[in-house]
Amino acid sequence: MNNTLTHREWRLLRLRYAIDKPKLSNSVAKESYEVIAEELGVSMQRVRQIKIDALNKLGLDREELQVDRVAVMELIAELQEPDFRRHP
Repeated sequence: MNNTLTHREWRLLRLRYAIDKPKLSNSVAKESYEVIAEELGVSMQRVRQIKIDALNKLGLDREELQVDRVAVMELIAELQEPDFRRHP
């Protein structure tokens, strides 16, 4: 299984879990599917599909997300942006 995220998957996770936004409290902030869909130029259903694919690549499932969202956010925050430059 390929566990390398695409740039779109990486961006979506950072948007969904509000990684780049300032934290106002200890609560877990999330961006809406509607806002992400508009940002990425896809449907809300496609956002859900991409999110599930990305989390599966990271070895995470829905049950883990419900149990420890903060740990999941920390994992996503540590991910480096994928490098898409072509090597000669």
